[in-house]
Amino acid sequence: PTADGQSPFANNGTIPDGTQVGFIQSPNPGASVLSTLIAGLTPGTVYTVQFRGNARNGQRPNLHIGIDGSSIVDIYHSSVGGTNAYRQVSFDFTAGSSSALLTLTNDITGDHTLLVDQFTIAPSISKWSIANWTGDATSGVDPTTSSPRPSSR
Repeated sequence: PTADGQSPFANNGTIPDGTQVGFIQSPNPGASVLSTLIAGLTPGTVYTVQFRGNARNGQRPNLHIGIDGSSIVDIYHSSVGGTNAYRQVSFDFTAGSSSALLTLTNDITGDHTLLVDQFTIAPSISKWSIANWTGDATSGVDPTTSSPRPSSR
């Protein structure tokens, strides 16, 4: 849909990337899926996917994001209304191969439309890391320097 004021889908917020958006309208019953193949990935590298999202005024589509059939996140998306920018959506994933299938699914019951725009993907630059906790001895935590827990009164 275009943002020329003629479309009921894209006229309730500032479209971040031009005048066109993608939309995923939920059927009743069932699910609508928008998907794309992301190519040129380096296996084992963590990537950040970012995009903008919005919903038609008064609607709350249920967005399921998946990579290669694995669920990444499930969120209810609400409209931004007026001239506000679309909401930022961001997630990380680790590439398992040189390509990955990204799926966006809207499966809420009833007529609820999700708008998406301005997709980017790049290697993650997060300073956070994730490691399984196996115990104080291997974590680098020194139990002799920990603070006592405050007592509750």
